[in-house]
Amino acid sequence: MLRLFTVLLIVMTVIGCSSSGSNSSSSNSASSLRQAPQATAETDKIAQDCLPAVAKFKQLDLNKLTLKKPLVNYFVGLDAVRAWTPGTDIIPLLDPLPELRYPVSNGTVICAYVKISFYNERWQWSETGSTMGVLYTNLRTKLTVQTGLPEEDFFIVSVPGLNKYYLGFRQKGELYLASVLEDRTLGFAVDVPLPAQQVFEKVRQEVQRFDNHPIPNH
Repeated sequence: MLRLFTVLLIVMTVIGCSSSGSNSSSSNSASSLRQAPQATAETDKIAQDCLPAVAKFKQLDLNKLTLKKPLVNYFVGLDAVRAWTPGTDIIPLLDPLPELRYPVSNGTVICAYVKISFYNERWQWSETGSTMGVLYTNLRTKLTVQTGLPEEDFFIVSVPGLNKYYLGFRQKGELYLASVLEDRTLGFAVDVPLPAQQVFEKVRQEVQRFDNHPIPNH
């Protein structure tokens, strides 16, 4: 009887340790990003149909223009930053926008981007641009080499209320952000990935400064 009790005690201890370890892992795991739009044959075709206009505007050979994998954009509003408590999960702040940004390549050089948005119950062209699309895509290329992650693992994180724009990715359960533009206000170097907690603590401080000294309306 004593031997049976000992065996049962060992089994219960092992199960208890396993359960405790599982709960700890679950509590430390980051939440999932909300589902962003996915590229489809329809969105690809809409973007492809925009290439003649890009070629004409940029005075380039249409036959050399190709589309790269699109980037999704997660928006962060100032109210969300105000409500955020440092040290808590940042993922719930990220709100996916109904758009896809297709980089346009001229040979090996990114020359523009085409933005496809979902509004009026359908996908349609909404914008063609150059500067930001080039910056996002070149940074994505650089970070794929640094991190070993595929292109589709990267996404835009924008805080337009403060004119802050980042390229985000997740690695080992942690969210990282790299500033697309040099940010002297917050002291972030361009292209350098930092833990999102570190970035948003600075962003939150900037929002507080903005609230204390708002830009006057003219």
